[in-house]
Amino acid sequence: MAAPPPNDSEDAALGLTMAVITASPAPLLLLDGELRLVAASES
Repeated sequence: MAAPPPNDSEDAALGLTMAVITASPAPLLLLDGELRLVAASES
């Protein structure tokens, strides 16, 4: 079964999270609830 589409607050939260990860000078990983990699910083 496919996940429901994200709502506006989820879109905003994901956008803010991605901005923090992108701007981070330290290594960061974002994992989902099942510990799958969602995003990683380049540092």
